[in-house]
Amino acid sequence: MKLYLNVPFAEKEEAKALGARWNPTIKLWFIEVKDSINPLLKKWLIRESFYNLLAEQYTIVSAKKVCWKCENEMVVSTFLLQNYYELSRYEDNILGYPFLNWQEVHNVSFVSNITALDLECLAGIVRENPEYRKTYSKTLQGSYFANNCPYCRVLQGDFNLYNEPDGVFYDYRDSAKFTIMKTLDSAFKAEGNTALTAGSPEGIMIKVIGH
Repeated sequence: MKLYLNVPFAEKEEAKALGARWNPTIKLWFIEVKDSINPLLKKWLIRESFYNLLAEQYTIVSAKKVCWKCENEMVVSTFLLQNYYELSRYEDNILGYPFLNWQEVHNVSFVSNITALDLECLAGIVRENPEYRKTYSKTLQGSYFANNCPYCRVLQGDFNLYNEPDGVFYDYRDSAKFTIMKTLDSAFKAEGNTALTAGSPEGIMIKVIGH
């Protein structure tokens, strides 16, 4: 497997000497591990992360819907990923403690319930939809990045967009519901939810319980 590492700039030559290579898009060092982890890599293992999703490129899509409160037609937007990395927890008997690693996922999915988002990714979607911002949800008792109505300023909750069968972002395969705005060849970084198969019962469960 590929083991991703948090290597400080001052220690990059040491990491390279141990076989580590650099991924310039997601800006992480990694090394191929076949059997056991070299104890010399211990200090660079990922113990915590601000994000749980990474991708080397991402697509911004938009769709039209009617605001649930004022009933005006409005535009909602989201991120669509094709092949990405999810943060997973690993155990290693030799090291004696758990660590985190980025696992590559060959899947297509919208991203929902985003609680942390890279500033460049946020700027990209705001250019397409100025009403996309971090908003407080009384239902969830917390804030997340979401669509808001430009007329009455009310939150358009992710559950209705992604989890209801008639939601515009329920299934990425239903392309008649949305328009691809742009695909960006730059890193996507966020704390959010994906679906293993968009629109399937398995995907819905993952969306509901999160990571």
